[in-house]
Amino acid sequence: MYAISAKNYADIAQGKVKERIDSFANVLFPRLKKIEGALEAFKDPRFEFLLQDAQIAAAKTDRKEDLNLLTELLSCHVMKGNDRKIDAGISHAIKIVDEIDNDALCALTIEWAADTIYTIANIDDDCDAVLNQLNDFYRKLLYLELPTGNEWLEHLDLLGCIRLSSMGHFRPFSERIFQHYQGYSSAGIKKDSVEFDDAIKILENNKITKSLLVDNKCLQGYVILNISNLGDIKPENKESIMKIWNLYTKDPNVVKMAKDNFIQLWNSYDSLKAVKEWRDSIPSYFAITHLGRVLAHINAKRIEPSFPDLI
Repeated sequence: MYAISAKNYADIAQGKVKERIDSFANVLFPRLKKIEGALEAFKDPRFEFLLQDAQIAAAKTDRKEDLNLLTELLSCHVMKGNDRKIDAGISHAIKIVDEIDNDALCALTIEWAADTIYTIANIDDDCDAVLNQLNDFYRKLLYLELPTGNEWLEHLDLLGCIRLSSMGHFRPFSERIFQHYQGYSSAGIKKDSVEFDDAIKILENNKITKSLLVDNKCLQGYVILNISNLGDIKPENKESIMKIWNLYTKDPNVVKMAKDNFIQLWNSYDSLKAVKEWRDSIPSYFAITHLGRVLAHINAKRIEPSFPDLI
């Protein structure tokens, strides 16, 4: 009787397997149809093995979002499969999609984004535009309550998505903010000063629009270059911009005030504040592995399909 019951239950399980694989196909094929030349991938034995692994993962999960993750991973293989470094991450990610916990994946995606994505706006947009669009982006990524404690970290470490370190902790998240947004968090140049006049002359002599200097939103009476990060400067303007940058005030009290005010501005955006507070609460230092970066990126693409392909 036990054997008969076990067989009956196994038949039920097999029915669920078929149903889930069919559901996966209904998500996968419409996505592949949008990729030029994707049909040719089915002639590649490597793709067939990846597809088999994806079907196994799909059969083991009842989460619809996992089917989207698997679909994006296979799509990424079709588009980037010639890059073995990327493809190795894709192959391993497919095998653990059904094992990773939802809130751990959400947290992994947030940490990856915080270290990778500095702006969603155009590089010449002002501070408000940059923070507004960044806040909207993080609001989409915050689809679950972020985990606390060590359990989610140990879970991701076990899966190979991160490498935990018993030594040290993360530096305050504000330091990363200042690094990524050094242009907006700087004090700048005091209006009606010698440095201000020199900055205007540099712009005029190099035929750069004066509108590049804007009022510092974080410090009244000062102006800054409307550039979030010095890495965004066009090569032909770099020398001139750096001359203006060197005119910025070095007064430590003024510099600190500007940074403090920028953090207040950052915290005025609900999602940005939530990310900062959560990030500062992480108890242990860790590094995201290549596997973790692939999963985080694909998860971000699942949530926001228009998000640029970074891998």
